[in-house]
This record gives sequence, C-alpha cells and structure tokens, in this order.
Amino acid sequence: MSNQRNERFDTLQPGISISSKNSTNGTLGLIVYDKKNDFAPCILSNWHVLAARKFKLGSMRRGANTYQPGRINTNNRPRRANKVGKLVRHNRRWDCAIARITNRDFITEQFETGVLITKTRIPKIGDIVEKSGTRTGVTRARVVGVGLKWVSLKPVEEGNPNDDEISQGGDSGSIWYDPVTHEGLILHSKGENDENDDPEAESASGLILQTVLEKLSVSLVPEQAV
Repeated sequence: MSNQRNERFDTLQPGISISSKNSTNGTLGLIVYDKKNDFAPCILSNWHVLAARKFKLGSMRRGANTYQPGRINTNNRPRRANKVGKLVRHNRRWDCAIARITNRDFITEQFETGVLITKTRIPKIGDIVEKSGTRTGVTRARVVGVGLKWVSLKPVEEGNPNDDEISQGGDSGSIWYDPVTHEGLILHSKGENDENDDPEAESASGLILQTVLEKLSVSLVPEQAV
C-alpha cells in the first residue's frame, strides 16, 4: 500500500516527504517565515534532513537544494523537477534547519489533520501531543521528560498495551503540537530503535520548538500578521 505523503505535491504542506540531495528522508514540519530576509516563506525540518552531508559528515553549504518528495522516494535519484527550496540556515546542535521555498505554492495546515500552528509554548510533563509525520502519519504521545533542550515522549497509555508506534524513520522534522489548543511544542528528532520490538521500549524525543524558532530567527506568521 502506497503512502500518499511520499508522493509529489504541487502544493507543499507540513507532514509530507522532503530531503536534501544526500540526507535521509524526513518530514516538512512547518512553513515558517525568515525574519532576516523580509519574512520569506521557508520549510522547517531537522538539520539531519535538510543540511547534513552524507553519513552526517558535516553540513552542506547555504543554497543546497531541498527536494519533495525526498530522494528515497525517487530511488535515491533526486529529480530537478522536485526541487522546492534552498538551504538558508541550520543549527546542528539543535538539529534544525530552514530552506527558502522557491518552486511551489504552499499551505500551512498539517497534512490530514488540518491543524494550523501559529503559537508555541514550552511542553510540560503529562502533556498529550500529536504529530503528522511522513512515516507513521498522525499519532499521539505523552510527554514524560522536559529538559533545557530535549523533550522525551512515550505512548499515551502506560506500558503501551496496544503496541502503538508513535514514530519511525521518516518522521524526523515533524511537529508535536497540542491537539486541543494547536500550540506547537516539539520538533521531532528521533525515535527508539529497539531490536527486540518491545512495546514498553517505544519512545521518541525532540527539541523544544519555541527555542528552535529563536535559534533560526523565524516566525510562525508572516510579517503582516506579527
């Protein structure tokens, strides 16, 4: 069964497949606006999705191409027609990056849920959060740890009795948000890789979104809405 999120979209939106020429496939997390460049619309995702060189050996230069769908969905051969953006800035320590949109129209609602994220807040332990990611689609999780940088997530039900997968490879870059208030909380970065497939080991982690936006000097709304 094909995954629609891995197909080519004439109109970009959060929750679909993207990558650079050499990076792993990931998810377009948000459309954001670059405060340093007249609030130009940009793609927000992880550093390791938009800016990492092959095998994560350093970062690519400003202007490197972003592709939609990601290269894995085109047999590892990024196509010229799939170029959608140019790398603008990144922060490897915070695993985040932005690429200026160049070739396509866009909408800002999350794929499948229609959620529009225009505000952020700091996550807190016990929060139930939701994300729209390329690999596992729409899933929910529970915040179990909040540090100065990293946020830890587990399945909503203690012990994960239903063996829920809250994320897998390809969801990197998606945004965990409050499903009630639609506030953005976390930039998803990684999930667990338990070889024994233990349901209780299911987990994920990400970066505090509010700080990510500050690090990259971007806004969730265009200039006229600020």
